[in-house]
Amino acid sequence: MKILYAFQGTGNGHIARAQEIVPILKKYASVDTLISGHQSQLKADFDVNFQYKGISLLYNKTGGLSYRKTFKENKFLEAVKNVREIDLSKYDLIINDYEPLTGWACKLKKLPMIELSHQASMLFKETPKPKKKDFFGDLVLKYYVPSERKIGFHFENYHPQIKKPVIRRKIRNLCPEKKDFIWCIFPAFQMKIS
Repeated sequence: MKILYAFQGTGNGHIARAQEIVPILKKYASVDTLISGHQSQLKADFDVNFQYKGISLLYNKTGGLSYRKTFKENKFLEAVKNVREIDLSKYDLIINDYEPLTGWACKLKKLPMIELSHQASMLFKETPKPKKKDFFGDLVLKYYVPSERKIGFHFENYHPQIKKPVIRRKIRNLCPEKKDFIWCIFPAFQMKIS
């Protein structure tokens, strides 16, 4: 079996998840990898076969999706060209971790794809949603990576197709110590500390 594992390089945990999943897949199949996005600072610890600038979602100072920056800093015509030109015909299965180029290529070429992502968990009706609707945010969740078959990652199993998050072995093997402070990481949130 030949698999393409496509993932986002946006700096939001997709590469970290790929570093755990890709070696497992390679035990059972021939696996190529594809990354798109231009935000990540983390490098994959395995060979990446294909790399594209893709379409990265960009965020504002409060952690929300910045539509202005997203539209301004991406090359949409180049992405459309990539979608048309990506040859996926040699793969029996495409596994997609919220990567838009192969998502759209699979939809347009009617190829089998399974989406594995946290974002997929938000598309199940059982997953709790904010009371205030975000029309554009909902559109992004639904159409950024169009997929019919999904497995979501979430901290709660709201649906049989929602699994617990994939946590890197390096993190799982840490020996935490109790200290007198709490460390919070908000990668897309900027705040002043006085």
